[in-house]
Amino acid sequence: MPSSSVCMFTEADEYAAALQQGPVQITVMRRGRFAAKLCTVHLHQVWIQRLSEELPRTSHVDTECRRAFFMFRSQPGPSVIRNGIELSATNIARLRCGHGYYLHTSGPTSHAGLSVALEDISCLGGPGVGQDLMPPKDDVNVTPSPEAMVKLQRLCASAEELAECAPAVLAHPEAAHGFEQALIED
Repeated sequence: MPSSSVCMFTEADEYAAALQQGPVQITVMRRGRFAAKLCTVHLHQVWIQRLSEELPRTSHVDTECRRAFFMFRSQPGPSVIRNGIELSATNIARLRCGHGYYLHTSGPTSHAGLSVALEDISCLGGPGVGQDLMPPKDDVNVTPSPEAMVKLQRLCASAEELAECAPAVLAHPEAAHGFEQALIED
């Protein structure tokens, strides 16, 4: 059943527990008031999480092996570095299945992730990149066309806006299906 939620966090451990890739450990790297916003949208096959954070942090994530994960910047800003490689505003990171990674942010950031259950991969195209979605043997950064990247970022921003202002729209099966198709079409 499609659903969505938007949550605000002032505790890093509560925020880490709400992230869906698997177990996450977060260390905040600067004094200050921790503040994070997490939008979660579950469509039929695609899950979206859009994250906004105020303080720099380092985290370790142990990804699960039941879903294919994709990570990208939802807007430009301070650096987001995954396993020593910067995630640019023009790339999508395709994460290998079942392997952990480190993520470091250097300031207020906004990034997003999509995931698809492995058993559903064969039914879908790529999220705007026109590529095979099976998790790679090694992490891969893909550079889609600028138009496809902007479309993906806008769709994720729209998902957050709907989750905040009109969650019933995302919960409607036909609307969720249409939104999902817009995300995955080549």
